[in-house]
Amino acid sequence: MTDYEEQSFKFLTENSADMIFRCDFTPKFTYVSPSSIRLLGKAPEEFIGLHPSSAVFADDLVIVRKHIEELSKPGAEPSNVAVRFFHKNGSLMWMEVSARMIEDPETGQPKEMILIARDLTERKKLED
Repeated sequence: MTDYEEQSFKFLTENSADMIFRCDFTPKFTYVSPSSIRLLGKAPEEFIGLHPSSAVFADDLVIVRKHIEELSKPGAEPSNVAVRFFHKNGSLMWMEVSARMIEDPETGQPKEMILIARDLTERKKLED
């Protein structure tokens, strides 16, 4: 990524109302946008190096695993899932997560995931 591309990415993510995550295939978070403070009460640094399942309610992990498995297939299209994330205060927040695999341009193999999470908590309350 060029310096310009990196600066553009940083500007977009730091000014987004949604949370933006980058995740490698160990899998661990490698980047989390500052909106994590507003949405989940946690600083981005609190996520870095953690497995994505550490942020998600245990009952929803099967949904996350299936989603990652589907996204790992060649030619997979971005898709959305609704799962519950832990807020720092212990409450659960419904989040709609949109994810996309980024492939290595040389090998075509999945390199990382970009995830965008949007708060659905109020909508879920209205639905119930």
